[in-house]
Amino acid sequence: MMFAGIDVVPGREGGTWFGMSSKSAKIGALLNILQPDFDRNKRPRGHLVPNYLTTEQNADAYIKTLVQQKDQFNPFNLVLLEQRFVQLLDFAYHTDIY
Repeated sequence: MMFAGIDVVPGREGGTWFGMSSKSAKIGALLNILQPDFDRNKRPRGHLVPNYLTTEQNADAYIKTLVQQKDQFNPFNLVLLEQRFVQLLDFAYHTDIY
């Protein structure tokens, strides 16, 4: 079961910025990095958290998938937690995985 707020803004339905899954013992939080050059043509980021919470991938595999798609999104920080792993991804300035 996933516990999260749900975005209802047209075009962004179903996204969220924070959520947790009791089934997979995962937590995800998405933090925007506001910049003057925000590109409205890039993909919305709100589905990153629910996709992580419902995927079978662990945080490391999910981050590796996102790194390949990083140019499709505006900058953001994504914090992923799971039962035995903590991962932080910062797409604002670099793509190093901590």
